Amino acid sequence: MKKAVVWFKTDLRLHDNETLVKAITQSDEVIPIYCFDDAQFETTEFGFQKTGNFRAQFLLEAVGDLDKNLRSLGSGLIILKGKPEIEIPKIVQQYKACKVFAKKEVSYEEKQTEVRVQAELFKVRCEFETLSTSTLYHAEDLPFSVKDIPDVFTNFRKKPNRMQRSEPFSKSLQQ
Repeated sequence: MKKAVVWFKTDLRLHDNETLVKAITQSDEVIPIYCFDDAQFETTEFGFQKTGNFRAQFLLEAVGDLDKNLRSLGSGLIILKGKPEIEIPKIVQQYKACKVFAKKEVSYEEKQTEVRVQAELFKVRCEFETLSTSTLYHAEDLPFSVKDIPDVFTNFRKKPNRMQRSEPFSKSLQQ
């Protein structure tokens, strides 16, 4: 039986969650997790909290809502606290998962966390797949190459109308 872990990060929803859909299609069993990363609750070198009270409250509510929604489907969310590079491999080993799916990060610190997680998962012979879900469109769905993206939004909006669109792109515009 192929088991996979879905590591929820900022994508705390079931609806329109490409990472979750991909895991479901490639696995027999999916283990959803969220890790409250210790690093996100530290104080910066400038004396500011990385996560303030309102953001922390929002996270607690969003994670609770995700868990509730998963439970309504007969599942649930495993909530972890600590360093993801330590906690996620523990879950992988506990459930004998062969793959971890996650949203691909774009920020420096989060990308460094991904690198550490991937290195630790490699040690326990577990694949790590990230999906780019932080943009409105996937680069392959655009009717022009990424290097030809217009600098001004109006030109971006008009360009697809002048070109013959592919089916996925026209559908994504309607949604």
